Amino acid sequence: MRFYIRSEDKMDYDCKAETGVQLLARLSSRPNLNSLSETLFPGGINLGNIIEISGDSGSGKTTLITQFLVKCLLPKTWNEFTIGGLGAGAIIVDTDHHFQILKLVSIMESLLMKCRESNTSEVQLPKHIDSKIIEKIIKESLANLIVLNCYDSVQLFVTFHSLENILSSNANTSLIIIDSLSAYYWQDVAVRGIRKMDLYLRKMLKALQSCTEEYKVIVMYTKQTHFQSNVNFAEDSTATPGPGNVSYKIQLNRVEGKETEDLFLAEVSTPVTKCVHQYTVSDDGLMWAN
Repeated sequence: MRFYIRSEDKMDYDCKAETGVQLLARLSSRPNLNSLSETLFPGGINLGNIIEISGDSGSGKTTLITQFLVKCLLPKTWNEFTIGGLGAGAIIVDTDHHFQILKLVSIMESLLMKCRESNTSEVQLPKHIDSKIIEKIIKESLANLIVLNCYDSVQLFVTFHSLENILSSNANTSLIIIDSLSAYYWQDVAVRGIRKMDLYLRKMLKALQSCTEEYKVIVMYTKQTHFQSNVNFAEDSTATPGPGNVSYKIQLNRVEGKETEDLFLAEVSTPVTKCVHQYTVSDDGLMWAN
């Protein structure tokens, strides 16, 4: 018996070849990042969520994503010490080139120096992690970080398509950060003619999600404050619950006034909730006041 497929139906039967290792990586359970930030996400976040971070220059966007990377990459524990990390892998797609690996290492080192042993046995152990152990922990943590530098729009789209292979080979990776998603807007306007900023972001997210959605990782991206739609979050079609839509929007703003020039506000919105947190920016990252 023979079966015939009409030419117009062939596209429905296309299959995508993958190795057993790729299949296992795609279907395997990735590390959970539910407790990435108890301040900003008190209810926790889930794999597959999309998070938008916006703010003007100097508001702490890159510092915030660096803190997220620290929490993601560091281990939960180290021998008798409680570190408080999540022990997961991460990818950062750097388009604005504000991200500094030395800043990441500095915040890691500062956090590790404050870690104390939680052992309750009678054996006398050091109360703090020494410099050799700190160096070892940082090196092992950075081994789970992949930095992809992009310098134009074409490279960014090629990078999006390379993420699928990277994720299939790194089952420990749970977080992708793009800093920023709007970096090459004007290049794309000249080539593709897309002028509406909200439409541009939607198309960029769609292109990114087409390469990553089946791997169920958290996607985080930054953009400038002015790069936004004219509609409210609750009215935005990308903000409604569902695959490929924004789950959280974090707006970073400086508080106006001479006496509050070092004080900032982080407005965290979902399609149904909104809350505001005060913070300052220090060498150790964003310090929350509430």
